Amino acid sequence: MAHRVRTDRLARDSDPGSGVAAPEFFDKNAFDDAMARLQAKADAGEVAQDDPTLTRLKPAIDALRDWSVFSRIQRPFRIFRVAFVVSAIVIVVAVLLAPAQLGSSASIAKPTKVAVQVNNAGAAALRKSTGCSDPKASTFYATGGTWDHPELSANGPGCEFASVWYPDPQDIELLAASASS
Repeated sequence: MAHRVRTDRLARDSDPGSGVAAPEFFDKNAFDDAMARLQAKADAGEVAQDDPTLTRLKPAIDALRDWSVFSRIQRPFRIFRVAFVVSAIVIVVAVLLAPAQLGSSASIAKPTKVAVQVNNAGAAALRKSTGCSDPKASTFYATGGTWDHPELSANGPGCEFASVWYPDPQDIELLAASASS
């Protein structure tokens, strides 16, 4: 009579060891009987290192240990896998949405003369960055960046030679330079 090893999930979860140690043991009762006989021999001090029962049980015990570890890590691994996939999806969505969240102002393609109005914080930042003492008497060129976050070259009273300023957009207002300037 051939024994059929159950491999479905219900058998695996409800009958530990059923088929796990095949071909050594085909059901739990055969394994339990062999373990009981080995324990009785061990209690009587009759188990030798080369005992055939021990030789037969070692691979089955190793297989059961492997099965036990596998069954214990299934749920945590499934949770990890779901968390990993969800995290990857969130990262992809963030990367796709990031450009829409950033300012979409045009890049400054070539140096362009601009008029700049600065508030007190902007005037202090300009003085600290470039040495320019009078923003109203200075000449500015937008030389890089975007129109929302420009790089400005400054020339005027107290300005260091070839000074560049990266103003905080809240501290300035860029205006088109007038034709007479």
